[in-house]
Amino acid sequence: MNLPAIVAGCIALSLNSAAYVAEIIRAGIMAVDKGQEEAARSLV
Repeated sequence: MNLPAIVAGCIALSLNSAAYVAEIIRAGIMAVDKGQEEAARSLV
């Protein structure tokens, strides 16, 4: 497979950014206390 350098660079930066954003979202979810989670579920 012969990709131009700009395409390979864009793919690499996209994957890196996606992993970074996924880690931020995961950390935000893990930071929610169990009591807050139960309170939110009681509202549904």
